Amino acid sequence: MEQLRMDKNDGNMLGNMTSYLFCNISDMDQFSVMAPQGIEKLRNLHMLGVVSVGKNNGVARKLERLTNLQRLGVTCLSEEEGQELCNSIKNLNRLQRLEVHSKSLRFLNNNNIAEVPPKYLVSLRLCGLLDSLPTWIKLLNDLTKVKLLGTKLVQVDIDCLKDLRNLASLGLWEKSYKDNSLHFNGNTFPKLIFLDIDGLEDIETININEAAMPKLQQLWVNKCHKLRINQDGLSGVSHLLNLNELVLKKCGDNEVLVKLLQRQLSTHEKRPKFLRHNAVELPVPVSFGGERDEKAAGKMAAGAAKQGRGAGGCCSRLWFMLVLTATVTILVRHFYDSGLAHGGAAAVVRIESVPHPSYLNRKANPANRHHGGGADVYNLVPFAAPNRRREAGTQSPGAAVVRFVIVIGGPFARALAAAENKSDRCGGRYVYIQELPPKFNTDMVNNCATLFPWTDMCAFTANGGFGPPLHNDVFQETGWYNSDQYTADIIFHDRIRRYDCLTDDATLAAAVYVPFFAGLEVARHLWGGHNATTRDAMANEFVEIVTSRREWRAMGGRDHFFTAGRTTWDFRRLGDGDGNWGSKLFRLPAVTNMTALVVEASPWHFNDAAVPFPTAFHPASDEAVFLWQDKIRRLERRWLFTFAGADRPGSTKSIRSELISQCKSSSVCSLMECADGPRNKCGSPASYMRLFQSSTFCLQPQGDSYTRKSAFDAMLAGCIPVFFHPGTAYVQYTWHLPRNHTDYSVYISENDVRNNVSIEDRLRRIPPATVEKMRETVIGLIPSLVYAQPTSRLETMKDAFDVTIDAVIDKVARLRRDIVEGRRGGEVEEKLEMYSWKYPLLREGQKVEDPHEWDPLFAFST
Repeated sequence: MEQLRMDKNDGNMLGNMTSYLFCNISDMDQFSVMAPQGIEKLRNLHMLGVVSVGKNNGVARKLERLTNLQRLGVTCLSEEEGQELCNSIKNLNRLQRLEVHSKSLRFLNNNNIAEVPPKYLVSLRLCGLLDSLPTWIKLLNDLTKVKLLGTKLVQVDIDCLKDLRNLASLGLWEKSYKDNSLHFNGNTFPKLIFLDIDGLEDIETININEAAMPKLQQLWVNKCHKLRINQDGLSGVSHLLNLNELVLKKCGDNEVLVKLLQRQLSTHEKRPKFLRHNAVELPVPVSFGGERDEKAAGKMAAGAAKQGRGAGGCCSRLWFMLVLTATVTILVRHFYDSGLAHGGAAAVVRIESVPHPSYLNRKANPANRHHGGGADVYNLVPFAAPNRRREAGTQSPGAAVVRFVIVIGGPFARALAAAENKSDRCGGRYVYIQELPPKFNTDMVNNCATLFPWTDMCAFTANGGFGPPLHNDVFQETGWYNSDQYTADIIFHDRIRRYDCLTDDATLAAAVYVPFFAGLEVARHLWGGHNATTRDAMANEFVEIVTSRREWRAMGGRDHFFTAGRTTWDFRRLGDGDGNWGSKLFRLPAVTNMTALVVEASPWHFNDAAVPFPTAFHPASDEAVFLWQDKIRRLERRWLFTFAGADRPGSTKSIRSELISQCKSSSVCSLMECADGPRNKCGSPASYMRLFQSSTFCLQPQGDSYTRKSAFDAMLAGCIPVFFHPGTAYVQYTWHLPRNHTDYSVYISENDVRNNVSIEDRLRRIPPATVEKMRETVIGLIPSLVYAQPTSRLETMKDAFDVTIDAVIDKVARLRRDIVEGRRGGEVEEKLEMYSWKYPLLREGQKVEDPHEWDPLFAFST
């Protein structure tokens, strides 16, 4: 492969480049791509690899300047260069994926890394002699994947990994382990789901003790030729209570081992699949990023190998490679020139060759697989099936599987093409993260003591915005936190950094996320006498930065979204008087094109969307959700209805005094009156959750504005909400709650309450069977109303974050289709923005201008 070069002019041309190259080539040491001179100038680089940083070119030392790197793959390091790499890694605070190939990796025990380990690392692949596992790996609590090749570790090193609380995938591949016995002791690897043991030639016994790897679903054992053919060879499989699949291949006397394992599995409750593969490759574990088209690629590889066994196979392969090379060269040159001619960046073409079985050739497939340029008129978009491990002899080292798609269209043509590519699991789901200076996000968290004038918010910004853990018999053992209602900015940011379909190419993105913590920012200036200029300063700077970026020009910001985790009214100040509330962020012309995620949206505007208030429950697995749902189903609810809240004596609009009066006069109502001070039970999650768990219905009037967090706390407890204004839920959380509100809630109008309608009588008239059905609907909604742990993921359900991202992407997709198909519906809708609250309620044939019973409740207000 021709070495890439960069002169002084290239630094200017590529200054905003966010990915350099991912190259999967059969012989890493011989063919790895050399990093060009001046690579340190690419300050916005997110992904770099796999590149050679050896040969005393100083690149390893310069990597420390690429502070935005999220993924790094390097090879060919000397001991000195390895030390330089360690010093650089210490400064890469955003690094999430690291892959290091070298004959020796002993330099990774460098104390500099141990002092400041890459704390956000989620994936680690080490290929080369290590002898002992670096101690700093034990500190990587976000680590979910570890792959080891050629490391020659022993049992004590594997034991160092056992307590990594989020480790879900472990690969022990050729020469990674040198002991003849491998043990997995009880109560270790608590979240491991996939274990791949491959090519450990000296291993004789694999022992799995009871309670080890309690969540393991897939166990693959391949090419362990010395594995004993008695009950000690692979023992304890029956202890893996969640096992779904066991794969055994080329391990000694296969037939004997098969019978022994069949006996272990015969009494297994889940009856896991037992696979003995004779195919070219093992099956792809979809749950760990494997793609369905990889199997097809494997079959193509096998077919090519068979074809090459004939007398003319060698010449055929040589002729094929010559033609392929010439074709790719011509295409790349043509589209490179075309891209420059039209002011666009040229596409980077990735050719994935099938690796030979040497352990140094096992490389991670890039999560963002297409790194083409951004030319608006036409682009070369390579869609290459990622390689899986193949056996020696099944494919010639030079063979490659490459498919090119030429897209012709507008500024988001590549994104539309990606959405149509059915073989790409992320097609139509890519999200691009806009880069902003840290003062717009992480600096606020680092200076958490200044976020609120009367309260130190540092406790509540901890744990990714979840706050301090809770321990009480009202909750489960884990997954419960004292979450503040206004920390959605942090929660979304932490989740989206780990989103499984991130891309560093904005032209592929289905949506663009802008990491501005607007909610935290405005809260610093709402109190304390700050003038309007101060409250608007960062909002104006934010708009200036975002609108100057190339990504903005594609749709004028209509594909951009950000989180402002407070109510919309904090950002819609009328006028510029210092006495008026809030900032004018949402009224800035540029922001009216974007989508702002808030905990309460405006009924009269299109540029915000409501997401659930954070509750105390943040599950780490499907099992945690199921256990909670089962618990609240079985509860005995002694009260018919409940109200937790404070009176609003100074408000003529509030009905709280009537609710409190009715509750006090009823023998089937439980009241928790909120008050200021340390005795306020409403400030204790354990207190109000215990109350909600004891009641069938929970009264949810308006809060300080339309909505209140208590509605979500109640549904989390399985309590059916009773709403008194449609603005509290029905026209707010349309992405997360059913359209038919009678399925999960009761509606009693505020006027009825003021006219002394008995809430108790109204609730008693609901048939028990209907009540049971409503409660089951509420319990079923729980996953979509809570925010799961960012370092884990729910496998069979979507949480509030997942639902929100899907909805944002769908909104952008509809806008793009309108533009492509020549519809101008956006301009028509703009005139009817005052009716935006009606859109989710419309039936077939209805128009927003048509009369609605709730019209008086939403008389237009600016």
